[in-house]
Amino acid sequence: MNKINKDEVNRILELAMLKSSAKEVGDYVTSLNQIVDDISKIQELEINSDDILINPINNVNYYDDGNTVSMIEKEDILKHISNREGDYVLVPKVIEWVII
Repeated sequence: MNKINKDEVNRILELAMLKSSAKEVGDYVTSLNQIVDDISKIQELEINSDDILINPINNVNYYDDGNTVSMIEKEDILKHISNREGDYVLVPKVIEWVII
């Protein structure tokens, strides 16, 4: 991969509207080139397996038995509720605000 130089870092800082000292720019160049080197090492690896590890833990949902159940229609439930407003059930206020 290409090495990153001070001109590229200064251009990025300019686009981001940031100001940095010459020492900071040098530190950025060093850090970014280290990242580029690490990525190059990863790209050089030969992987012979198509088995991709996404998660080292095999999570299985043991609660799902695969059976489906029919759902009760919303209208059937709401027709038995007397204290409602549209599709909402009105409930009494349970929290009182106390100002001390």
